Amino acid sequence: MFEEIRDQYRPSNMTISRGSKLLAEHRIRPTARLRSAAFAVLGVSAILASLLAATDGSAIADTSPAPTTGLPATFGATPLPTMQVNGIVWAQVTVGNTVYATGNFSHSRPAGAAPNTQLSPAGNIVAFDITTGERIASFNHTLNGAGRSIAASPDGTRIYVGGDFSEVDGVPRGHLAAFNTSDGSLVQNFAVKTGSTVTAIVATQTMVYVGGSLASAGVVGGSDIARTNLAAFTPEGSLSSWAPTASGGSVLSLVLSPDMSKLIVGGHFNSINGTEAKGMGAVDAATGATLTWLANSSIKNSGPASIMGLSTDGVLIYGGGSTPSVTMGNFEGRFALDPADGSIVWLNACLGDTYDTLPVNGALYSVGHNHDCTAIGAHNDNSLPGMRWHDALAESTFATGVNLPSGYAPSWNFAGTPSASLLNWFPSITGAQRSLAEMPAGTVGISGAAQAAWSITSNTAGTYLALGGEFVQANYKTQQGLVRFAVPAISNTSGPVYASVEPPIITPDVAPGAALVQWNAAWDRDSESLTYEIFRDGLTTPLTRQVMASTFWRKSATGNLVDQGLTAGPHAYILKVSDPSGNWVKKTVTVMVAANGTAPAATTNLALGKPTATSGLHAASFESWRAVDGNTDGNPWAGSMAIARLSPQSWWQVDLLESTPLESVTVFGRTDGAFDQSADYWVFISGAPLDTRLTATQMAAQPGVWSSYQQAGANPQTTLPLPAGTAGRYVMVRQNGTNALALAEVQVAGVSVAPPIVDTLAPTVPGGVTAVQAGTAVTINWTASTDLPDPGGVGVSGYYVIRDYTTQWFVPAGTLTYTDTTVTPGKHRYQVRAVDKGSRISPASTTVTLTVTDPNAVVDTLAPTVPSAVTAVQAGTAVNVNWSASTDLPDP
Repeated sequence: MFEEIRDQYRPSNMTISRGSKLLAEHRIRPTARLRSAAFAVLGVSAILASLLAATDGSAIADTSPAPTTGLPATFGATPLPTMQVNGIVWAQVTVGNTVYATGNFSHSRPAGAAPNTQLSPAGNIVAFDITTGERIASFNHTLNGAGRSIAASPDGTRIYVGGDFSEVDGVPRGHLAAFNTSDGSLVQNFAVKTGSTVTAIVATQTMVYVGGSLASAGVVGGSDIARTNLAAFTPEGSLSSWAPTASGGSVLSLVLSPDMSKLIVGGHFNSINGTEAKGMGAVDAATGATLTWLANSSIKNSGPASIMGLSTDGVLIYGGGSTPSVTMGNFEGRFALDPADGSIVWLNACLGDTYDTLPVNGALYSVGHNHDCTAIGAHNDNSLPGMRWHDALAESTFATGVNLPSGYAPSWNFAGTPSASLLNWFPSITGAQRSLAEMPAGTVGISGAAQAAWSITSNTAGTYLALGGEFVQANYKTQQGLVRFAVPAISNTSGPVYASVEPPIITPDVAPGAALVQWNAAWDRDSESLTYEIFRDGLTTPLTRQVMASTFWRKSATGNLVDQGLTAGPHAYILKVSDPSGNWVKKTVTVMVAANGTAPAATTNLALGKPTATSGLHAASFESWRAVDGNTDGNPWAGSMAIARLSPQSWWQVDLLESTPLESVTVFGRTDGAFDQSADYWVFISGAPLDTRLTATQMAAQPGVWSSYQQAGANPQTTLPLPAGTAGRYVMVRQNGTNALALAEVQVAGVSVAPPIVDTLAPTVPGGVTAVQAGTAVTINWTASTDLPDPGGVGVSGYYVIRDYTTQWFVPAGTLTYTDTTVTPGKHRYQVRAVDKGSRISPASTTVTLTVTDPNAVVDTLAPTVPSAVTAVQAGTAVNVNWSASTDLPDP
């Protein structure tokens, strides 16, 4: 039964007009129109039984999905060179291969150009070729205010732009304008106006619907006619009588149903035509009359909360939710609705705002700042250091599982509701700062909300995808405001994430002439299935080849082999991790195999946990030891950044405690902004203490000192291979000029004189777990864990607090308590697990069960009062008994 329902809503071989969210052409496998009411007939329990086994939040779904899953292939996660803007791109639409982008910016620059260089004027609107990323210079206009929305006519002959502007190229236009796509000219007879900002547009051949914060609408030079956040114009430039009202907040998004009969509205409002509709509803496209939209009974986002990013693939209506708190709305994530009545086909109740959605080639792409998808069995807030925020995602367009119970808030619990699969597509988009002063030079516009991407579009063929927003990097390379991605056949060079590939763990002499080789899973931004190969001593044929599935939140897979028949002496082992497209990363470890099975030596990070020093502390939370704590997170607010305060040639140093052979130095820098704090620096290595009174150039000239100057930023990291025979005890990183020095981690690879202790063990289980209710919260306490082996462990990183068998929170090491403020009345079970700096997790602690009560509830232990004035009167062959009402005690 469920397969029939799933296939009903899974499109096949379709072509969509991207960005405008309006179907232009589609070819869909003919099936009976089985509406989502079938879910009510089937029943939630039956859905749970048929889907729960598949609910882990993802499947082998990426640029090369497993054929048996039926899931779509994604775009590659490699950012392609794209023109840039010096501000924010709020909205985009594509006609053919031409992307029209609008926002708040004054200039553009080519791909690869540094901020404030190679500038060309761009007055809040530009066009570029999505296949090349190059600006189309012939489309050259100036809006005298920000553009906030954009859409195309179904035939692609026009684009409509809305926003904060009152003029286009000096010609009066009241927040709305139209351009001809044939020659880029302003449409002269479409001279209309609205009372305020237009933030949503959708067009047919005969009508242009707009939404925003509108109190009026009309034609330029004419009277202002009252409207309430919705209006419509003819393509000839006259105001339509169509005038539904969306009250209580602005309109942010519009989409037409596939049959063009209804307009679906999203935003901050709380009613449509006087009928409650919290953030979303539907009206008749011809009359404006309110229509049934069943999702409103479950999804309620209005006021500060909202529904945004409405789109369609000609089969379903998609969109996303945004809310600042659980008291202002009840949904964040993405949803798919039946256009006939708005009933929910599936939703993914992932935490984090969603700003725009777009279905392409059977996958739903979205932008926002997602950070927790435990409701669908995927990542949580702390799945990977430095990977909390996910600004661009992909999901299947059809249901594959169900939502799990949520402990976030009672009103956010969509347990049992069908969910879609989260696909393995995780490009890294670095967001903006909250002030212009912190942005790249020349930036003129940001949202102030420190976000990344705000809009998404694709060409008609579905071969390219473009994101627009206020971001400054894509996959840690400079790319401001706009970026493109392509299908794997065009570009697929995103390989396994370098930092996730750990060197193989080699234990020599497990038997005479034998070594144990072990490795852990890595992850890839657009491939879930990776191949692991082990090579030894230059052999071209791997000792083993294994394929393992992993994501950034699920890297539990491991592999091992025993390599036998080794001769005494050094042996180099290479772990090669590759994706289905042939992109690969290699990590090498050299060990000594002794004839008598003793004296092993292995390459390791010698800097981990060693003594450090700095020229001056930037702030109390940026101590020098944080650069050798094993955490490479480049966000200074994540608690793992050493920052030397601003001074001439500020420096940081680690003492390895012995002079030892060294192979490489890897510097991890700042990735959230202020990238210059991890650029323009020197690295020095010496067997004797370095004299910081010397300048950097003088220090580099000292006998016995190895040095390297790096102009480019270590964002996120730079590895410096060392010449054979390099040895040293002191490793220093030093700024070349006058700036602060920001280091997330410094790793020094080498062979210790003393045999290393390899940490392959998880910490001990946290003990003494207690859970005590205080008011409406529950406080959980536990005793500290010890990382194993002891001594020799890399150290405890923190603790996962588990409620009702679902990991909910991460607590850093040193803190042994957590207060759960989101708990609801009822029976709950708490556990704690420890995790070390190598991401090895202990077994769960003893389960503590607590029944949480509502402290504000009135406890009724008394029976009602005795009924009084009892009478019995015969009436024929019957008796009528009467009495006075009782009162339940206590009263009240």
